[in-house]
Amino acid sequence: MMVAERSTALTQPDEVDPKLQKELLNHAGEWVAITHDRLLAAAATASEAVERAHKLGEDSPIVYRVPDRNGAGFFF
Repeated sequence: MMVAERSTALTQPDEVDPKLQKELLNHAGEWVAITHDRLLAAAATASEAVERAHKLGEDSPIVYRVPDRNGAGFFF
C-alpha cells in the first residue's frame, strides 16, 4: 500500500498546533509523521516516517516533508 493511501492530508499548514510547528523547524528537509498536535517520527523518507508512526500505534499519521531552507515541502 502506498504512503498516501495510508495517511491523512492537511489542507492548511495552520491546522497544526503552533507548538508543533515550532518543533518541526528542527526537522527542515526531513519527512515527518505527525498528528495535529504531536510529532510521531522524523526520517529521510516518507515511508520510514510512516513505519515508525505505525510502530507507535498510529494507523493514520499525517505525513509531511518539512520545508527546507528554500521552502520546498509536501503534504500526503
